[in-house]
Order: sequence, then structure tokens, then C-alpha cells
Amino acid sequence: MKRRSERIKWIDVARAYAMLMVVYGHCDASSVIGRFIYLFHVPAFFFISGYVFNNNKSFRVFLVSKIKRLLVPFLFFGVGTILMNAIVHAVIGRQYAMIHYLKDMFLQIRGTESRIWFLPCLFLGEIMMYLLMEIKRKEIRNICFAVIILLGWSNILLFRWNLPWYPDTTAVAISFMLIGNMCRKHDFIDWFISAEWTVVSFVVCILIEYVNSRLGYRIDMILNEYGNPFLFYFGALFGIIFLINISQKCSIKLIPYIGKNTVTFLCLNSIAIKGSAFVINKFGITDLLIDIPGGMVIYAVIELVIVIPCLCIASYIIEIYFPFVLGQFKKKKQR
Repeated sequence: MKRRSERIKWIDVARAYAMLMVVYGHCDASSVIGRFIYLFHVPAFFFISGYVFNNNKSFRVFLVSKIKRLLVPFLFFGVGTILMNAIVHAVIGRQYAMIHYLKDMFLQIRGTESRIWFLPCLFLGEIMMYLLMEIKRKEIRNICFAVIILLGWSNILLFRWNLPWYPDTTAVAISFMLIGNMCRKHDFIDWFISAEWTVVSFVVCILIEYVNSRLGYRIDMILNEYGNPFLFYFGALFGIIFLINISQKCSIKLIPYIGKNTVTFLCLNSIAIKGSAFVINKFGITDLLIDIPGGMVIYAVIELVIVIPCLCIASYIIEIYFPFVLGQFKKKKQR
């Protein structure tokens, strides 16, 4: 029992670190730190989702739970953001194509502005994982997984069809979910938890990022930019090993809290970043840092210092007063 609680704790910490990396990456995607983070921060979320995945419930119960946990926040935050932008534009007297943005949000076509693409992508991944895991014969199940993943990569590398709800990206995501699920079932995680693996995984990621930068590769799952697929998987997996190792011990209580509220952080971080950028620019900090070596890294850190407390406060308010936004509906007490 103790071991299970420890695993849950490191999962929350890993989610928190990955979420902080997502926020930093949205502030600074072009520096060495930003490119290093992009190697593995999104694959890590899919890995963790696969690690905690279970199909012990009926499909109906599973589907409803995923709709509540993923699609309800997607709808509330997506539509809410568009309505807020429409109101702001109306106040300042500017036109805003609200119907256009609503259509983009529901279709989720790559190339449209969407910071919450991860939620529909994870939803599809979870549903496909459940259906495939229900296949009793292991050989057929493995073939189905392989076919889906290969079809995804075929579209990414060859056809490049722009499909709604990112089924090709979902196929790549499923590969990490499957690896995470295997690690849970066979306790593979324990093999890689050590100071040596922390150093090795970090160094390997640095080397892969160096090779990627020399070859002109950029990693960004939402844009289907993976560079060399083999380098992508190596970088992502070693990055996940590094993340798991640094997540084993954490004495800062705020970190697990962030890990438990990643959906709110994910959906609101772009708004918070825009607000922080406005404040920073008002004080002229951007002009001071733009010509300084490493200035954009300092800028991103300043944004993090502003954004993270704001997101923590927003998470607390939503959790206490508006839990339905996260798909948490209170059941009526029986008399």
C-alpha cells in the first residue's frame, strides 16, 4: 500500500514538472532550454497517462469519465476563451470572427490557434487504448497497436493530410501511452531510478538536442514536427527517464498541487502568459533584455514567476467554486 501511494506522489510531481515545462516552452521555445524541454515534455504527459491507465470499468463508465475529465474542460475553457475575446473586441470596437474561431475550436484542425489541443488528442488516445486493450488475443492486439502507430507516422511523413482532432498525433501519443502502460505492468520504472540514470538521461538529451539543432530539426507535436523519428523517440524516452528521476523526491508542497491541477494550468496558461507579457512590456523590461545574451531566458523566467502564482489562484478558485468546469459534478445527497 505504501508503494502505491509513493507512486501516486511521484506521478503528481512528474505532471507538475512537465506542466511547468509546458508553460516555460510557451514563453520561450527557441532557446537551448526551450528546445531541450520540447524533446520530451508532451510525450511525458502521454507516458504518464498510459502509466495510470486501466480498463477495469465498463466502456460506458470509462467513456463518461473521460468526457467529464477531458471534453467538459475542453468545451468550457475553449468556448469561454472565445466569448471573452469577443467581449473584449466589442468593448474596444474591433471586429472578431467568433463563429470562425468556434468552428476552429470544434474541428481542431492543425494550423489553427489552439492551446488546448492536448485534451481532444488525449481523449482519442484514451478511447483507442481502451478498445485495443479489450482485444483478448495478445498477438492481434499488438498488431492493431502497430498498424495504428504506423498509419499515424505514414500520414506525418508521407501524406500530410490535415485531419480533424489530430488522429496522426494521437497515434504517436498512443506509442508513449503503451510504453507507460507496459512500465506499470512490469515495474520497469524501478530499473531506471538512480543517480547514474539521471545523469545519463540528461546527457543523452543534451546530445540529441545538439544533433537536432545541427540538422535543423525542431520538435513540436502539435505541428507534427519530429525531425528524425528515431532521434525523436530516443530524446523523448531519455527525457522521460530524466523527468521520472527528478520527480522521486520533492519537499515543495506546491509542486504536487500543480500536478493535480494540470488541466486548469493547460487551459489557462496562454491567457496568463499574454497578461504577464503585457505587464512586462509596460515596464519596459522586454527592451532591456532583448539585446542581452540569454535575455529571452531571463524574460521567460520572469513570466513564469508571474504566471505560476496566477494559475495556482485560478486553479483554487475553479476547484472550490466552479468544479463543474473540470467535469466535477456534485451528486445530490440521498435523504
